[in-house]
Amino acid sequence: MHDQLTAWSTGRFGEPRWYKDPGRLLSDRGRQDVAEARRRATARGRIAHHEPIHNRPLREQHVAAMTAANWICPVSAGWMAGLSSVPQVLERRPGPA
Repeated sequence: MHDQLTAWSTGRFGEPRWYKDPGRLLSDRGRQDVAEARRRATARGRIAHHEPIHNRPLREQHVAAMTAANWICPVSAGWMAGLSSVPQVLERRPGPA
């Protein structure tokens, strides 16, 4: 889907970064949603590539990840929530989470 949106945005507006909304087609809420999704993808990338996350707001990032999962598939999000040990680990973590 990203490739299709990139091709469309490039052809229509001369800007490949469709998420920047070069044609001002998105509502304010749509732009906020895209920005939030991009922030969540960044957090996921940090974790997936084993970058240091000890100094990050882990509780908020976990909530954001679960929210994104729920956007995609509520059934899978429920399954993930049932298996996730992140909340319990954060409760035992010394210092702020």
